[in-house]
Amino acid sequence: MTNFPECELSTARRSSLSWKLKLKIPNASKMRITWPAMSLSRLRVAVGLLAGLLAMPALACSFTIAFNTQFEPGADRLPASEVRRLAEWLIDEPGKYENQDKFLIILYAAPTSGISDALARKRASHLRHWLTMLHVPDSRIIQEVARYKPGKSAEPPNFAQVDFLPGCPHPCCPGMVPIVK
Repeated sequence: MTNFPECELSTARRSSLSWKLKLKIPNASKMRITWPAMSLSRLRVAVGLLAGLLAMPALACSFTIAFNTQFEPGADRLPASEVRRLAEWLIDEPGKYENQDKFLIILYAAPTSGISDALARKRASHLRHWLTMLHVPDSRIIQEVARYKPGKSAEPPNFAQVDFLPGCPHPCCPGMVPIVK
């Protein structure tokens, strides 16, 4: 029997360890490695992860319709021609969708370009005023004034955008076909 001076083991444990140490398996390097059977819970997790990975492109869908305009330098109001374009856009684009969820007003504050925070807020209020005058509920309008970063912002500092985000049904809704009036 093999002695184990480093630790105190029971005689039954010592005999089981000696037997395992003396065991010689021929061609052990050529043995096939098999995976243990997958439990049902692990299978569910694997299927869930796979489904999540396959569904990611569908989750990344973002459907917006944008109206882009520019204010004149130093002006806090759009010219009449741009207000008319806004009205036509509201009829042509958001008017097609049954559920008009949100309207997001995005514009820049650029103190180095002469657009102070106060002027940017006036511009946003002007756009909000025209949207409400054109029958967009005030509760559906969100304003965002971003800081203009020269060289990093893709648009000019006098740029303004109104994004329309329709509620379902629209092309990004899962399993839905958009209802166009």
